[in-house]
Amino acid sequence: MVRSNQYFMYGICLPFEWHIEWEKAENKDFYETYEAFMNDDIFIDNSSNNKKIYCLFDGRDGRFIIIGRILNRSDDDEVLGDNKPIVVPNLNDFEKHYIENLVNKHFGVVGEFHYYFVTKYN
Repeated sequence: MVRSNQYFMYGICLPFEWHIEWEKAENKDFYETYEAFMNDDIFIDNSSNNKKIYCLFDGRDGRFIIIGRILNRSDDDEVLGDNKPIVVPNLNDFEKHYIENLVNKHFGVVGEFHYYFVTKYN
């Protein structure tokens, strides 16, 4: 059975192969490093989870990695926006800058950050 989760994120999208180059340059295992930031309950709110970043891998086709903040996500087989529109979070400039700085601090990545809506199939 194929299961899916949906993610609404603010971050930067990189080619899947980027993490291989990062590992060579940093002499670290990418998966071990990014697991320190993984948390299934990372939402914009006033909790301590608000300060975490997440790496979403397109593992099915290996095309991209999105590194950033999860703003909303579905549970297994739930659909975001089911029977109602999805509300796009309005991050202020401080929140965007904070996320961009975290990604840069931990992974050395700078560039254009965007909102992303992704359905990931497991």
